[in-house]
Parts: sequence; structure tokens; C-alpha cells
Amino acid sequence: MDLTTTVEQLFDQALAHKETYNAFSDRDIRTSFFTNMINQCATVHINLIINKRYLEGGSEESRSLFADDQDRVYLYMENLMQNSVELIVEAALFQSELVFRTLNASLTGHDIYDGSSIPRLIANLYDDTENNWTKEECKLFVLLSSIRNTIHTGGVYFKNTAGETKVFKGNNYTFIYGKPPAYPAGIGILDLVSELFDAMKVLFDSAKIAAIGQLEHPNYNALGK
Repeated sequence: MDLTTTVEQLFDQALAHKETYNAFSDRDIRTSFFTNMINQCATVHINLIINKRYLEGGSEESRSLFADDQDRVYLYMENLMQNSVELIVEAALFQSELVFRTLNASLTGHDIYDGSSIPRLIANLYDDTENNWTKEECKLFVLLSSIRNTIHTGGVYFKNTAGETKVFKGNNYTFIYGKPPAYPAGIGILDLVSELFDAMKVLFDSAKIAAIGQLEHPNYNALGK
């Protein structure tokens, strides 16, 4: 499956999840999370289509821009696709962490940035045991935290020189010092973003979070709206 189609599917998935929260306002943290991801996926999707059509059209302007050099075109598209994936992944990781911290603050009365680690936050929110995970949603976010470290270090995992393996849904994800992470065959990072969307819906639909009721996304305060 090509990247454009994958991103379109993520858009559709986020939209479908958002529509289940139509009873909440657009400012609510549930609708806002999925709206943010819808917008990110839509922007990436349109950008990919525009670039593909521009390059495949073979216009004089396009040929001049790349000096009629197909190697330049190839490198440009490779970088565009890599950057597009990273934009979606970073948005998903940042937005989910913001949701975790906001919900945790609402439940505990602590400051939204009280220094809690991601494992501690998800253990509280998903009612699981830190470092002895039983729920796949928590295993997913622990895995994604490790992957996030590789993004911030140019694809190299530095934290643990001995390396480590994370398990999610029966699949092993291996992190070795000085090497990019090894994914199971047929699984890519955007597949995990899709899993993240589903995991967020599980959280939003849980009795603990449902009991909070309407909760405004902190973005609106940051923007002064």
C-alpha cells in the first residue's frame, strides 16, 4: 500500500472515531484530539498528492527545478515521504501525551505537568500496573515511547546500550544500540499510529474518563481563545 493511501485511511479512521463524540463540543478533549489528527492527516495527504501530480506532470517548470535529473526527483520524494510520516507520528505522540497529562490532572488534582512519566500516566489512566503491563494499550504506548526516542536521535536508539525488546500484540520490536529499531515484517510506524487511534478511543470510552464529562482541550487556553 502506498503512503498516500495509508494516510487517507488514517484520516478516515480518525474521522470515524471523532464522530462518535458528536455529543461533546468541538473544544472537548475527545473531539479535539481526533480533530487535530484529522487535520494533520489531511494536510499531509493533500501535500503528497500535490507533489506527486506536479512531478508526474513533467512540466517545463518541474524539469527546470530539478535540472531534469531523476535522481534529484527521487531523493526529493524520499525525503518528502519520510518527513510526512514523521509529521503524523510526532503529532500523534505529542497530542496523546497532552491528553494523558490533562486527564491525569483532572483525576488527581495535580498540575498538568507534574513530572509524571508516560508509563506512570498510562498506568493510572488505563488501570494497569507499571512495568508489569497486562493491557495492550499500555504496551503500545511503552513501545511508542521507545520509538519516539529513536526519532529524536535520528533513528538511533541510545538510551540502553544493551538494547531491549518491546512486545505488542505478540510481536517483538527490537531496539539495538547504534541501529534503527527492527519492526516485525509487514508492520510500519503508521500501523502503530492506527493502533494509537484505537487505544485513545478505548481510553475515552472507559468509565473512569466518561465520569469526567466535558473537558476542554488545553490548546484553547494556550491560544487565548
